[in-house]
Amino acid sequence: MALFTANKKIGETPLQALERIRQEKSISQEVSITYAGRLDPMAEGLLLFLSEKDVYRKEEFLTLPKTYEFEVLFGVTTDSLDILGMVDESIMPNDNVSQHTINLLSDFVGLFNWEYPLYSSKTVNGKPLFQHTREGTNITIPTREMVIDNLDILGIKVISLRDLEDRIKTSIRSVVGDFRQDEIIRSWNKVFSLYG
Repeated sequence: MALFTANKKIGETPLQALERIRQEKSISQEVSITYAGRLDPMAEGLLLFLSEKDVYRKEEFLTLPKTYEFEVLFGVTTDSLDILGMVDESIMPNDNVSQHTINLLSDFVGLFNWEYPLYSSKTVNGKPLFQHTREGTNITIPTREMVIDNLDILGIKVISLRDLEDRIKTSIRSVVGDFRQDEIIRSWNKVFSLYG
């Protein structure tokens, strides 16, 4: 069982997923386990876990190509770049997404230097970036070179405002730990009150 994959649920951090997997598979705390790669609390999907001697091969697996399937909520931006963030109230939901906006997604194919989000767990000067952000520390935001080989639009979904609100709040409430959930829900409430 040196290498295995397991599903990380929405609301879990990778570490919480690891601990859940330990319990489900009855893996002793004496057995070393780590994960190769990260998924934010709002993401779900397969994580690669390394155990025993393979924990020392982590860097080797971090460079493997990955496939992501994601949803974009057009017309809204947050300080975390996902729904687990404070809404920028100057940009509001738009129920008329133009073909031009959809076509802009193709601009994201290629080689890029991406800034880490301010609320990332990326370590900078010994602390996660989100901790620097919360403390108001003035630091240089690190970048990472990334390649997107292909980007396909699998479909466009229109959902009611009520369903969107329920989905966002349920997802945010599923997160365990201090991720500013109450403050973030209040931020989303302001947006929904404008359209409700």
